[in-house]
Amino acid sequence: KIAAAKCRNKKKEKTEGLQKESEKLESVNADLKAQIEELKQQKQQLVYMLNLHRPTCIVRAQNGQTPEDERKLFIQHIQESTLQLHSLTSSTSSSLSTATVAPLDGGVLTLDDIQCL
Repeated sequence: KIAAAKCRNKKKEKTEGLQKESEKLESVNADLKAQIEELKQQKQQLVYMLNLHRPTCIVRAQNGQTPEDERKLFIQHIQESTLQLHSLTSSTSSSLSTATVAPLDGGVLTLDDIQCL
């Protein structure tokens, strides 16, 4: 009788612990989803600003870089940033893959060109 009561109490404690952990993870998940949305909005603003700046960019003209050269540098920067972010978040069991960038269509960067998978 006593052993059965101990077993029930132990099972109840374990269930409560798992429930608390589940609630905590759901909260973290909601926070991460909100952060993703915020980052998507920031990305959209940055792409817009880049496209506004591109026609008047004097640095590109002075360096003689082509849009393809720019794209390669941008891809390299995104991949390095993603790897750094991945190393920071790997301790929290998050998984990120590398970013991919599609070829530029007429030299104009769009949101479809940049995808974080």
